Amino acid sequence: MVTALTFFCMLCFYAFVLEEFFPNDSYSASRGTALVASAAYGSRSQSQIAVMELNDKYLELVGETWPPSYLSYAAMLDDVAQYRPASIFLDIALVHARSEEGLQRLIDSLCTLYEQGTRVYLAALENQAGQLYLRAELQTPQAQRCYRQVGIRYDPDPSTKLAMTYPLRGNSEARTIAHSEKVKAERMRIRSAALAIAEDFDTDQILQRLQSDTPSTMALTWSLEQHAPGEWERWLGCNAQPAWWKEMIPRSLRGFLAMNVEPACPSHRHVPLVLVADPQTDATRAWLQRNIQQKHVLIGASVAGINDTVQSPIHGDIPGVYLHAMALDNLLHFGADYKWPKPLHKHQPLAFFLLALALGLINYQVYASLTRARERVQNCLRINPLPDTPVTELQLEFRPPEERCPRVWQEVQLVAIAGGFKLLEIAFSLVLAWCVFYLMLRTTQYSIQDLAQLLGIVLVLQWTGATASVVNVILRCVCQPHRSHAATDFKSDSVPIQKEESP
Repeated sequence: MVTALTFFCMLCFYAFVLEEFFPNDSYSASRGTALVASAAYGSRSQSQIAVMELNDKYLELVGETWPPSYLSYAAMLDDVAQYRPASIFLDIALVHARSEEGLQRLIDSLCTLYEQGTRVYLAALENQAGQLYLRAELQTPQAQRCYRQVGIRYDPDPSTKLAMTYPLRGNSEARTIAHSEKVKAERMRIRSAALAIAEDFDTDQILQRLQSDTPSTMALTWSLEQHAPGEWERWLGCNAQPAWWKEMIPRSLRGFLAMNVEPACPSHRHVPLVLVADPQTDATRAWLQRNIQQKHVLIGASVAGINDTVQSPIHGDIPGVYLHAMALDNLLHFGADYKWPKPLHKHQPLAFFLLALALGLINYQVYASLTRARERVQNCLRINPLPDTPVTELQLEFRPPEERCPRVWQEVQLVAIAGGFKLLEIAFSLVLAWCVFYLMLRTTQYSIQDLAQLLGIVLVLQWTGATASVVNVILRCVCQPHRSHAATDFKSDSVPIQKEESP
């Protein structure tokens, strides 16, 4: 009863005090929960996606500046088309009016891709009526049959600025609040880039129920897995071989331990556009064929001075095209069971409280068992006291340390044993909480943001064990006089009676 009451008080302290001053949506908490979700996510759909960057090296190779001409866009699409990808998403909105030189050439390239079976998706912006738009020349019926317009906007977390969610419909849900019902209805027809690709290639039609009243925003799960790290790696200043347990260590501590402090590289295959434009060798062409053919290719801009980046809780500041790649990975991985950013039902707090109480009771039972095991070990290793006969200094010099200072050595042993069992208790609590995270992330639609409340359980479990130790000490102090009295009586009764010697 004392343990249950203590656990309840600690849980209330976590809910009403810690969350008030140290909210769960802080940057460090978001990063930690994202790493936990990444460890349980896997890489089942990673190989289906390839990312390309229109960067300074490519512009230098083709002799262009930013923004490149439409002829350069057409040549780029033609170079990618020869490897026959399943789809191409161009994460560059072609909306600004400028020279029309090469515009018809670009439309011809889009239609060539359409005719060979490659679906093309163009990033588009939204007008006041809630509809997507591009340049007027690209919105003619002849051109529109060759591609699909998709939404690209998203809302970062307001406090941490991290990309923790991804809009599936509506082109960013938060922006629909100030619009009329007609505009909201029009906007809900907008499909994001990731949803459009996933739905169009959903042969089993498992995503059809997304058109119902399910949430139009997905809780994004970032992956830490690397796709063949080191092969054709073109990333500078990032870690190509990260481990989630290393990433959990604070950066300052990693630097002190001489560990890699660079952020992890993005998870999806990076295919350099300079290789696509100029393969040079047959080995390079074969590598491009393996990593582009029947893949979903996403092309974004990563040019100096162009701020098209997002903040990933795991990878830091990365090009925005990787946000769409990770969202597409989530939809291909989870299907219609994608993670939701809001509670699934109104009884979620009660369910979490009951789960926390059950974990606390389990942890206390383990604590009690470890305490009994520790006492048995201490009894087995207890050192016998020295005899009452005096020992000379010369004899004491030849005695081992444990006989010179028996009480100090005994205390050292007891502290070491208690510390070892406390480490076992903490390890069990961490493993227990990790198993709960893993199972719930695998079997439910709870997002890692909702499950972040369970992080406090780990702390509460430790406090429960510490409080139980304090309770045990108090009980020993209260019962000590009775025990001493009983021990004295037993000692007095056990003294042998000397027999009188016969005369």
